[in-house]
Amino acid sequence: MLCGIRQRDSQKVAAWDQQKSDGPFSCPLCVADTILKKGTMKVHHFAHKPPVTCEYGKGETERHRECKLTIYEGLRRHRRFRDIEIERCMGRCGRM
Repeated sequence: MLCGIRQRDSQKVAAWDQQKSDGPFSCPLCVADTILKKGTMKVHHFAHKPPVTCEYGKGETERHRECKLTIYEGLRRHRRFRDIEIERCMGRCGRM
């Protein structure tokens, strides 16, 4: 998942804008603890701590994450669009 909830202020944040020291973080859907992953091989993202029972972000490939990020960045550059979020719940979700 590209977004998580920063626990100290309950703000939805993007993985690439955060540092591990900004945590802890939780899942926007199930509110379970997540880990910020900022490596050099994959897109920065949050991952559930095991055991994982939540379906949020499950099955997303690296290519899928990259596509979401590319679309987000493209929309963000245009002043016509406001309130852009990389991930937004389209159905029943926890805190989203």
